[in-house]
Amino acid sequence: ICSRNQEKESWFTAEECKNFWLAYNLPKNVEIMTLEEFSARSNSAKNVVMIRGLRGKEDLAHENKVIILNKENYGIKNFLFIFTSDEYASISSTKAREAAVAHDVLTLEKMVAKTVATALLQHAKGGR
Repeated sequence: ICSRNQEKESWFTAEECKNFWLAYNLPKNVEIMTLEEFSARSNSAKNVVMIRGLRGKEDLAHENKVIILNKENYGIKNFLFIFTSDEYASISSTKAREAAVAHDVLTLEKMVAKTVATALLQHAKGGR
């Protein structure tokens, strides 16, 4: 589910983020949707498993808030947490935006798919 975190400055809409996920080779049984799309469905949330990535123990406090929010507001009760390997632990949306602003294409392409890197670079230049 792609949505906007009200505590962060978003460079892209939820729909744009959804489209970015299509740049990755995801399993066929994975469906990416916006929060609006999810909310509009009449399906029960009991069949939903929200998959979240964790870079380290620092992420746990935030993820606890995410669990509570999704349980209370959307009825999602199933969560799967995947801990990243050390080589990816330092990657974050903040660092990707910083690389885009610095026009550091080599670093950026190590963090995200090329289509996502292109979008970040365009946004950093002031284009949308």
